[in-house]
Amino acid sequence: MYRHLSIAAACLLALSAAAEARPDTRTMTCNQVQQLLQSQGATVLTTGTHTYDRYVPQFSDQCPIYQQPQSTIVTTSDKQSCRVYRCENIERLFESDR
Repeated sequence: MYRHLSIAAACLLALSAAAEARPDTRTMTCNQVQQLLQSQGATVLTTGTHTYDRYVPQFSDQCPIYQQPQSTIVTTSDKQSCRVYRCENIERLFESDR
């Protein structure tokens, strides 16, 4: 039983460490976030206590064939509305035109 508890504890620590390793937009300036995306390409960023997403540079070929970069905003340490891009399904983008 103690072995199962120690394995479960180790798994929880590993998951916690992985979440902490993700860059957090709330601790970065808007310029830092945008520079990170330009230099690293597609990056998973923490955007809130329990939220994260994958973001890409504005002019990116890092979206799957059926998606394209779509503008969105995240909160950074210096701005409430920092413009970034994430991959969105193409058909979803056209639904708003109807």
